[in-house]
Order: sequence, then structure tokens, then C-alpha cells
Amino acid sequence: MYAAIKTAVLNFLPGTPDADQTLLGVVVLVVALAVVRQPLGSLAGIATVILVGLLQEVADVVLLGQMANSAAHDLVMFTIAPLVLFVAARCRLLRV
Repeated sequence: MYAAIKTAVLNFLPGTPDADQTLLGVVVLVVALAVVRQPLGSLAGIATVILVGLLQEVADVVLLGQMANSAAHDLVMFTIAPLVLFVAARCRLLRV
């Protein structure tokens, strides 16, 4: 079931698998911040992204038999854009 849902979501998104991972990370960040009504520099948003990314990669390794090296790469791609946005907001480079 997990594989079918993941395949459906990734097939829906345009672009490469790496771009899809990055886009999903940003979507998780935006949804998490909207739910808790916090600004972009909030620790709640980035903590949620990291937690969801870790859970997704653990599920990939356990349920799909993915190699750990590939899971680490996917985790970096999932969290890189949200981390850049978070750091920029914390350094007051973004005013949101």
C-alpha cells in the first residue's frame, strides 16, 4: 500500500525524482507552518520536515527494501530547500 501511494504521488508531480523530493519537502514545511500558525523561521516547521523525511526514508528502507545510501540521498533532497528557507528566515534574509 505504501509503495502504491508513493508511486502515485511521485507520478503526479512533474520533474525528476530529486526535484519531486525537494518539492515535497517544501510542501510539508508550508503545511506544517500553516497548521501551527508560525513564521518561516519557526523550529516547529523545520522539525516537522526532518521528522517526516526520516519517517519516509525509514519506510522506504524497511517496506520497499531501498538501500540506505539511496535513502540518505533522498533525505538530503527532501530537507535541503526547507533548510535553506529556514536558515534564510532565521538570518533575517527573508521577511515573511
